Amino acid sequence: MADKGGKPFLHFKTNATAKAKGYPAWQISFRAYTDNPDEWMDEYHIRSMVEAVFSSLKRCFGPDIKSIKGWLKRRELAIKVLAYNIKRVLYIERAKDLGIPLWVSCQ
Repeated sequence: MADKGGKPFLHFKTNATAKAKGYPAWQISFRAYTDNPDEWMDEYHIRSMVEAVFSSLKRCFGPDIKSIKGWLKRRELAIKVLAYNIKRVLYIERAKDLGIPLWVSCQ
């Protein structure tokens, strides 16, 4: 990914070090994390939310795209995303109707 110009967002363990073992992207990413961990975690959280949506899509509709042709694959994926979004909107509307709060404080 780094070779293509992307910026890696890795979740570092507490005992992680800057020793890259041959991967310069690791050093760049770790340095950015250690320089400003709060900003790094804010950006990482965006990535984790996107990954959560991908995971939910795969759990709901399966990990496979059944179509063979490229344009049909895109259409199938678009339909899955649309169905997921409709499902989420319906859940939110139903929760509002029942008076169930969407967010609960964990503290």
